Amino acid sequence: MGYTEKMNPEAWAVPIISSPKVSARRWTAVCLVLAAVTLALYWRVGGYEFLDYDDAQYIRDNQAVHGGLTWTGVVWAFSSISYASNWHPLTWISHLLDVQIFGLSPRGPHLVNAALHAGNAVLLFLLLGGATSAFWRSAMVAALFAVHPLHVESVAWVSERKDVLSSLLWLLTSGAYLLYARRPGSGRYAAVVVLFALGLMAKPMLVTLPLVLLLMDWWPLGRLTGPCPSAPPAHAGRPSARQRVPLRACLVEKLPLAALSVLAGGLTLAAQQRGGSMMSVQSLPLPLRLGNALASYFSYLEKTLWPTSLAAFYPLGDIPVWKVACSGLVLACASWAAVRWSRRYPWFLMGWFWYLATLLPVVGLIQVGAQAMADRYTYLPLTGVFVIIVWGAHRLLGSRRWARPALAVAGGLALLACATLTSTQIGYWRDDITLFTHALRVAPDNGNARYNLGRSLLSRKNAGEAVVHLQRAVELSPTYAAAWNDLGLALKRLRRPQEAVAAFEKTISLEPTDVKPYMNLGLYYISIGDTRGAWRVHQSLHQVDARAADSLRQFIVAAAES
Repeated sequence: MGYTEKMNPEAWAVPIISSPKVSARRWTAVCLVLAAVTLALYWRVGGYEFLDYDDAQYIRDNQAVHGGLTWTGVVWAFSSISYASNWHPLTWISHLLDVQIFGLSPRGPHLVNAALHAGNAVLLFLLLGGATSAFWRSAMVAALFAVHPLHVESVAWVSERKDVLSSLLWLLTSGAYLLYARRPGSGRYAAVVVLFALGLMAKPMLVTLPLVLLLMDWWPLGRLTGPCPSAPPAHAGRPSARQRVPLRACLVEKLPLAALSVLAGGLTLAAQQRGGSMMSVQSLPLPLRLGNALASYFSYLEKTLWPTSLAAFYPLGDIPVWKVACSGLVLACASWAAVRWSRRYPWFLMGWFWYLATLLPVVGLIQVGAQAMADRYTYLPLTGVFVIIVWGAHRLLGSRRWARPALAVAGGLALLACATLTSTQIGYWRDDITLFTHALRVAPDNGNARYNLGRSLLSRKNAGEAVVHLQRAVELSPTYAAAWNDLGLALKRLRRPQEAVAAFEKTISLEPTDVKPYMNLGLYYISIGDTRGAWRVHQSLHQVDARAADSLRQFIVAAAES
């Protein structure tokens, strides 16, 4: 059963039902095309490998995942609140299921990500089309979502399963809410709550969904604005998307969802603090966070319209005051315009505040990690921007005779350009060396990219090139403990003893509670026959971790007896 395209373009109500056979075929055809194009574009990721960059920690070297989907694994998924600084049990369970089905081959998980992305594009089309009855505009938004280059990171990186999986549940929750808004009932509301809870367990970035549902009440559901003049009357006086619902009632029905958001947010903050990923206010003061947040909001918009120079990591750095001021001015003016023209252009208010709200948890006010921004953070937020672009273009050209062919041509060219850039961007995710070599072309003074490239070269036994990048990484970030540790390993392989020892000692001074550098230094002393040095390390390690110290003692004794 489908919906008509012929409606007042300013209608805010739920679409009316049209000819079943013709509409059903058209909707099915667009769904199939969206899925086919998305899978064709991303199919080659099935030949890519796991990355050292997070994939190793999440899957390849994670013994808890290697057992597959077992009761023990499920318990671990819910109880591992600090592993990898995240609490997302449903995402962990999806990785357990991958291993159960595909083993430790990366092909299956990569293709699952691609399939989830294709499913999200189809669901977005169905959600928008069902809520607005603007068939081709909804199809265009979904197509942009499917092929935009900023979404490559979320799909081509297995560790970002949480993005595509949580977005699937976001869209399912929104669809359930659409059904509830049409015909309120406890069962339909329960479906909204359950799907939302599952989404939060896939990725807590969904905490802003209650606010987005309130925006949907404004447009396209029209629950806060009253019925569209062309909309049919509601049934039996029951509240529906065709009738005005008091703002207070709309807020009250979001309270259980908001409570879930608060709970998920608290668990996430606890996980990030325990995992040591959250930066302190001392290391990154609030004014710098605010400046980076404003600049990031604007930079994401730039990259949406001109998606080039995309990288796996954008380092934090000093942002010129003029850029922060200009970004703030643009955001303020756009927000003022969205509110000022909210009745004339309701899709503008909904799309703009969708963008602002969904980015808020990851824009850096609570800084986790050392990145200034990340492409993966745009996976859901860009939907609001796409709505503004597509609905805005339709509104701008209106009913002119040449408007429809002009929009079709412009839309086709935009999708072709995005697909071409996306295909190129997908190629950078083949392996770590390709990925971070490209990241350094985008931002040469990038300590994180230098470290990850050096680590990958070291794992491929190319210690000479690894040292070059690791030395540059510690020059750019002198407190980068992991880079100092791997630099020590690379120098050890190059038989540069004094520099290797200095690198390990520097690591220990930066991370005195981390066992790894003690073990590396102790084993290095053993390898060069310096038993006294090994025993000194053993004594220091014993104060940190007695069990690890005992392991090192066994190595020392075995080496002395051999």
